[in-house]
Amino acid sequence: MENISRFSKLKIIGLDQDFLKYLFYNQSIKILDLLMHIIIFLLVALALFLYFRSVNSNTSDPQGALDSSHQLELGESTSFDNKNVAYLSKGKLYCKNQNNQIEEIHSEYIQKLIDRIEKKQQQHGWKEGTSWGTTPVGGVREFSADNIDVHFAAAEILPENKILYFLKGEGFGGLFRYDLKSKEELRISHHQNLDYSDLRYDPSRKQILCTSNLSSGVSNIVLMDEEGDSSHELTGGDTEDISPCWLSDGADNANGNNQIVFQSMGLARSAEGFVIARGPASIQLLDTDKGEVTPVLENKNYDFLDPKVSKQGDLYFIRRPYDTDQYKTSNLFLDTILFPFRLSRAIFHYLNFFSLMYSREPLSSASSPYGKADMKDIMLKGKRIDAEKALKKGHNIQGIPSLVPKTWELICRNQHGQETVLANSVSSYDLSADNKIIYSNGYGVFSLENGVSALIFKDKLVSEIIV
Repeated sequence: MENISRFSKLKIIGLDQDFLKYLFYNQSIKILDLLMHIIIFLLVALALFLYFRSVNSNTSDPQGALDSSHQLELGESTSFDNKNVAYLSKGKLYCKNQNNQIEEIHSEYIQKLIDRIEKKQQQHGWKEGTSWGTTPVGGVREFSADNIDVHFAAAEILPENKILYFLKGEGFGGLFRYDLKSKEELRISHHQNLDYSDLRYDPSRKQILCTSNLSSGVSNIVLMDEEGDSSHELTGGDTEDISPCWLSDGADNANGNNQIVFQSMGLARSAEGFVIARGPASIQLLDTDKGEVTPVLENKNYDFLDPKVSKQGDLYFIRRPYDTDQYKTSNLFLDTILFPFRLSRAIFHYLNFFSLMYSREPLSSASSPYGKADMKDIMLKGKRIDAEKALKKGHNIQGIPSLVPKTWELICRNQHGQETVLANSVSSYDLSADNKIIYSNGYGVFSLENGVSALIFKDKLVSEIIV
């Protein structure tokens, strides 16, 4: 009887193990089925999210501000009627001439580059869709002029109705001079891996100050002659030194001719050497004879941007609060919620990449590699701006919406250290030779006289003003 009871216990234990295996298998199937339904639900939700986002981007654009079409409207200001005013917008250069006509500056160099590529496309177009149009690693050879990425990176108005500008392409850059009357373009210099910005020309010195941007993230102040030769760096170090400006001859300074003010930011790097943060922007004074740098304005709570000095010795600059991207508890919660959507998006783009590589067709017509950039997310003075949100909720100047908040202030600091706020929501500004002020809020261009702003003209996404 004892042996029988032991046998029964063993049999019951064996039955329990089989039952547990069955139960575990059954529950695993249910869990996998639940996960499959969750993934399908997330993919559907992602598709709906992208659809409604595209619809809203087309219907919620205030005043057509993000439309790709180019529309200009002159204002009532007469302060700059007889002066050339240039500005950069979405990588293109425009100029309001002395006759109050606004025209786009067309570079002959870019046009010749487009013509060469179109000629190449005509010669090799038959290769598209064949094995001749495939690279050894499985990529697709491109022969279309639409792939050209050459844009205007900086400009400066010269005497005698001429404009100096820098064209930047993929892996190369060039300095050019353009005659507004004859429409002729002269190439001054052209080199690989050349990247200039913040052009400043002084006719009395016949020299050019500019910023040289390196691939490492470092930017240095460079001085060269008007022909682009004899260039040498005035600053160095692991910093971002930009926006140089000479002290005017009329400034109350014995060494004004040999001194430069510029904007400087320190760089913070990861262990791998990548730039992960930038310190507050300060204004520094450089004596080119002595090689000495003296701080002018520094504050851990503010950025001081784009310094310029008038003939009277007054210092102008843009002041805005300094903030860094910090990872907070709210970021952790948001990342957790959005993780399935981001994972689904990553999987989609991964599969879309293989579709483009092997079938030369995207999985979605909206995923074309040559699609237009998202104009809701743009860069102004090193800050990422949500243009759509800013135009809806931002500060208006004479009914013109601003791309930057009111905390971006244009300041004048006199030689006694007294500061005056001249305007709010200022994304870019410049001083004319007769010390007249012109500024932009990203969507309109205004003159400033006696504390009153007057609209000169308005355009979309004005990133830089030159007068």
